[in-house]
Amino acid sequence: PEACPYSPGDFDIHPLRRSEAIEVAQCMYDEFGYTYPHEIVYHPDGFFNAVERGECVSYVATAPDGEVAGHVALVASPSLHGTMELCMGVVRRKYRKCSIMSGLTAAAMERASHMGLRSVNAMPVAYHPFTQKVCNKQGMHPFGFSFNRLNGDLSTSYEQGSRGSLALSAILLSDPHRDIYIRPAVLDIVGYVVDDGDLDRDIYVAGCPVPLEGDSAVTAETDARMGFGRIVVRRTGEDVRPSLRAMDRGLCEQRCEIIEMLIAANEESSVAAYDEAVSLGYFCTGIFCGCDDTAAHGEARVLVGGLRMPRDRGTVHRAPGARGGGDPR
Repeated sequence: PEACPYSPGDFDIHPLRRSEAIEVAQCMYDEFGYTYPHEIVYHPDGFFNAVERGECVSYVATAPDGEVAGHVALVASPSLHGTMELCMGVVRRKYRKCSIMSGLTAAAMERASHMGLRSVNAMPVAYHPFTQKVCNKQGMHPFGFSFNRLNGDLSTSYEQGSRGSLALSAILLSDPHRDIYIRPAVLDIVGYVVDDGDLDRDIYVAGCPVPLEGDSAVTAETDARMGFGRIVVRRTGEDVRPSLRAMDRGLCEQRCEIIEMLIAANEESSVAAYDEAVSLGYFCTGIFCGCDDTAAHGEARVLVGGLRMPRDRGTVHRAPGARGGGDPR
């Protein structure tokens, strides 16, 4: 692109106005076509209404003539309470090299710091270093990896072609002490994440078997346009085996690619859900420790197949009553 005729101070960065939502949609379409994962951004009225409801936070940068030059948003997750994703970042080609994205992300992060969030997360594209640099600049740390997250035809003006896999990064805005239960096989992954982020956690390496009581709380989420599904295990009970298998089978019958399973790992029983996930062919790709610990499903999340597994910093223990070294998986 040609050199931008403006300096960073010439742009006005402010919360989205209703009249600007259609320009934001056009910016996203010009850059991504109709393939961006958060489809709501393509619907100006719906997007602005979501902003008004607090489901999204949106900032735009406008040029001196009032044209929308760039945009970034924070979007809440239905699965991970207490965190919002930094996303929908775009700058019009003619305004690049004006440090617009730096100003937009700074404004969004400042807003996030006053919202009572546990964390802000982002999912930088695996092959594209620019989005990774944005995360680094905000002080985010790696938490995991999500394979085949995006549909295969998603492309950008930077490079045509597939960008199917994403990393998971986050910055914790608050970090109360929590206990995490895991199997020995994921200790290295969990340990790296916790140590790198200097998180306040105690890790309990659970033995085998673990006690199970009551019913499991297992749900599924699907995205028909993207063609993927996610399984969320909020509680692991006596019926975890049939519950997980039925959910997995149901999503496969809908022809959904199951991009990940999220397992709450704040109780010893959660390792039984991990064991069942492994038996179904899932594998651990990381952990996420930035959820709201006041939510009923707890704070820790294991990522599987994508499996995501959360762990935290601190002392490594053997769970009370554990027998032997635990399941080697």
